[in-house]
Amino acid sequence: SLNICLNCARKKKPVAKRQRMGVLAMIDKESETIESLVSLLLTFTPDQMVAFVAGAREIIAKYTPKN
Repeated sequence: SLNICLNCARKKKPVAKRQRMGVLAMIDKESETIESLVSLLLTFTPDQMVAFVAGAREIIAKYTPKN
C-alpha cells in the first residue's frame, strides 16, 4: 500500500482519489517501460551492452549536479 498523502487519504476527497489513481497509473506505466527496457537489454550482444552502458554513463554524468 502506498502512503501518498495521509491527509488526503483521511479526508477521502474525490480529488485525493483521482491523485492516487494518477500516481498508480504512472507507476504502472513506469513498470511497463522498465520491463520493455529489460527485454530489449536481454537481446544485446556483449559489445552492444558495453556501448549502451557507456552511453548511459555519459547521460548520467551530464545530468548529475555539480557541487
